[in-house]
Amino acid sequence: ICPTCNQPISDTLLVSQNVADVMSIDDNIKHLKSQEKLFEFAIEQKKTNIKNIESNISILENTVSKLYRLSRVTRNDIFAIDGSVSESTIYKKVELNKTIEELEKVKTDIEETKEEFKQLSDVWKQYLADLNKLPENKFTNLDERKIKSLRDNFVSNLKVFGYRSSSDINKVMISKDTFMPTIENFDLKFDSSASDHIRRIWAFTIALVQTSNEMNGNHPGILIFDEPGQHSIVVEDMEAFLDSLKILAAKTQVIVGITIKETDTREVIFKKISEGCKGIIIKDRAFNKLS
Repeated sequence: ICPTCNQPISDTLLVSQNVADVMSIDDNIKHLKSQEKLFEFAIEQKKTNIKNIESNISILENTVSKLYRLSRVTRNDIFAIDGSVSESTIYKKVELNKTIEELEKVKTDIEETKEEFKQLSDVWKQYLADLNKLPENKFTNLDERKIKSLRDNFVSNLKVFGYRSSSDINKVMISKDTFMPTIENFDLKFDSSASDHIRRIWAFTIALVQTSNEMNGNHPGILIFDEPGQHSIVVEDMEAFLDSLKILAAKTQVIVGITIKETDTREVIFKKISEGCKGIIIKDRAFNKLS
């Protein structure tokens, strides 16, 4: 189409009064691909036919060979001296014995296959029994209790730490798909301010330990917080956070690394150290240049 007059422009240099529809490049590609699939199907069909023909030829060759041997034996019997043992009878007996052996082998294979099917049937029955034992919603009663405990601990921690981004914290749930906190089916972090995002991390990390302790879980029993006082957390909330860690310290190793900038934070830290928490105060730089 001409960008100026918007009239159609022919994509061929051949001038013709009877303008025929020309397939586009995409249509040509689709047509060629369909032709390719057609030829591939035809080739596979021919290969299958060739295999069937070769199999039939092999069967016919074996049959012809047997008939040839039988005709040769029969011809010898015709010219044999009276009273001699019939060669054709011996040949037939040998062939019958061979057939019996083949049938016996087939019988043995069938018996072995039946035994394998029986074993598979027993395994399948066990799978069905195990499947029926699974809960319909993929969670056991213990799983449900763990998720509820995690949710309750998390919400309780949010309240203690002064989470303010949500008007109704009680609507917070734990997703059964991601096991992360959500509110009205949305990830809680999208509804949190910068400081509340820190509180959310505190609350969830501590809730994991609390739930593990309550439900005899598999938490390794160690917590490490690096600079938990970011985004100018209110000192009262920081103290509540440290108090929660102090309670966990009975069963959990807790390590907190924090840079003390505000006077209020300094007072809280030294207060907790005086109450029995172990603290290492680094007054100058932790790492200095060698002189």
